[in-house]
Amino acid sequence: TGDSFAMGWGVNDQETYAAVLAQRLRRPTLNGAVSSYGTARELSRLQRLGLLARAAMLVIQYCPNDAAENRAFLQPLKRRVGRPDPAEAWAMLQAGHATTTADVSYVRVLSAVLGILKNSLEQRSFWRRGTEFARGNVSPPASDAIRRPDLADDFLAVIDRFPELAAKPILVIELKPFHEASNFLHDLARGVSARRNMHVVPLALERDDFYRFDSHLRARGHAKVAAQLDAAIRALEL
Repeated sequence: TGDSFAMGWGVNDQETYAAVLAQRLRRPTLNGAVSSYGTARELSRLQRLGLLARAAMLVIQYCPNDAAENRAFLQPLKRRVGRPDPAEAWAMLQAGHATTTADVSYVRVLSAVLGILKNSLEQRSFWRRGTEFARGNVSPPASDAIRRPDLADDFLAVIDRFPELAAKPILVIELKPFHEASNFLHDLARGVSARRNMHVVPLALERDDFYRFDSHLRARGHAKVAAQLDAAIRALEL
């Protein structure tokens, strides 16, 4: 399970690392990833479908942008004037951000357009910094994940909300844009030392394993992830 990285955004279904891993292991392997989902929604969906209990092993792909959703799932903030209720926000996440025509207004449309333009400008700036970093001219682009020591703690707390996972073998990998830094796996490796069923699998990937303008894995990147997961699973079985 995971988000768009695991789902296979930009590659064919048979090229995802879940599909390649199924071929290597010769075992039924389900790709339960959904684009934009965080860990909490990913596991909630599989739980509702009865798949958490049925699976023999679970591979969870984490991305630092899961952090906000995981925190909302675990520790809803107290309701404040002028801010949406966290319970309502979580329900809206699960409902897929449904919007009715009554919610549409000139102000909201204009705000959305300005937000798209702002995001576009930020992306251009990010890629300029990333290009300079690739050339060795500057340090890696800053990431919010670097300043988030609670990522691993929240992830483990989410896992503990699902009793089906208490003794099930779990492999955890992290996939994110190539130039984005993260302290998640480092902190998680320390946090799972007492959990015999959970295993951290660091991935060795290169720049050419990712698309240049989209940040998702190319087919060769998926093949590398499958190979490394295959080795990790076989090592566990031995």
